[in-house]
Amino acid sequence: MLRIAISLPDATALRWRVQEMRRRAKDLREAFWRSETPVRNAILSWFSSEGRGGWVGLARKTIMARANRWGYYRQGFREGPVHRILHARHRLLRSLTEPGPGHVSGFTARSWTLGSNIRYAAIHHRGGAIGMSRNPLPPRPLIPRDDTLSKIVADQIKRYVMWPWRQRRA
Repeated sequence: MLRIAISLPDATALRWRVQEMRRRAKDLREAFWRSETPVRNAILSWFSSEGRGGWVGLARKTIMARANRWGYYRQGFREGPVHRILHARHRLLRSLTEPGPGHVSGFTARSWTLGSNIRYAAIHHRGGAIGMSRNPLPPRPLIPRDDTLSKIVADQIKRYVMWPWRQRRA
């Protein structure tokens, strides 16, 4: 008969680590909180690169209206008449990345909600016509559609939950 015996030098430390990991996995708010800055930086990068070059360019009429300051563009903008897409007043970007008007953010033990409640955010994100307009807006996703943000959050969760394994217990 073959008998294998495994002895643990410090079962108390192992038990503590497992219990601590279990406790941490039940409430991930701290991991979400730690994810906020990297996620916001990723959104800032997404906006500044205009969806990493994936956003549809501006319509010719819009470019002319901006250059000649017609209609809505009669008012001045911080970035001048030929500013980047979705950067006219930075209101939409700020609503996604900074606490303030339009910003939506909230944590529970198992989820994190981040978004904007600015009324035109959804139409820019999904695309579509506004009211009776015959010229629908093309979709310009406000957050990366790939798994960039998921990877950032998953990495923070892993670091948070696995923390006990990196600690020495006296």
